[in-house]
Amino acid sequence: GFLIGSDSVSPAPVELLGDVVRVSVPDDYGHLGEKVLAALQWTLEHVDAPYIVKVDEDTWVNAHQLTSWLQARVPVATAEWYGGMVHQIPVFRSGAWGVPRSVYAATEYPPYAKGGGYVLSRSAAGRIVDTIRAGVSPLISNVEDAMVGLAAAALSITATQIEGFRELPLDFGQRAYSEMSVECCAADTLLYHKPLEPSVCASCWMTSALSLIPISEPTSLGMI
Repeated sequence: GFLIGSDSVSPAPVELLGDVVRVSVPDDYGHLGEKVLAALQWTLEHVDAPYIVKVDEDTWVNAHQLTSWLQARVPVATAEWYGGMVHQIPVFRSGAWGVPRSVYAATEYPPYAKGGGYVLSRSAAGRIVDTIRAGVSPLISNVEDAMVGLAAAALSITATQIEGFRELPLDFGQRAYSEMSVECCAADTLLYHKPLEPSVCASCWMTSALSLIPISEPTSLGMI
């Protein structure tokens, strides 16, 4: 599903139109944390899936391979599980990702999965939402991925590194465009954040998907 917020001062009620869900949260960066919570809550209430994959709009996902990866490595769908591109960074106090000490006093976040794409089991997503809503873990509106990671850490849910989750490297401008445009086509790539050529990624997926059809046992993968 594609989750969008309200563009009005008074947020509209949650509504569904095709694969688009409008949640009652202003659609701006300053409310991203609230929007992700609303998206997770809506998915938990309306989608019957053992895993929820949250991705940015500029992220490409190989849904078939990701489903197979989860089936093979996370066999108990009801377990509290959380994974993605795990990293650990200091807490910024100013700028777009600035968080005041009154919201989170520590100088460093615990290891968490980057917001370009991460996976939550249904159970983990539910407990994380409840923990933040209850104020046990802070609501960080402008750093939603760290917000989710903090709640997971408060629940003793460890962030798992998924090697097949990748993103455009910081030095991409110093490398050949032809090389970078096909990075998402690696056989073991499950998700790629900020691909230079999404159409190339999609073309690679269509080629690999032919070897996966027919699928003997369909499995739901909630994606937001």
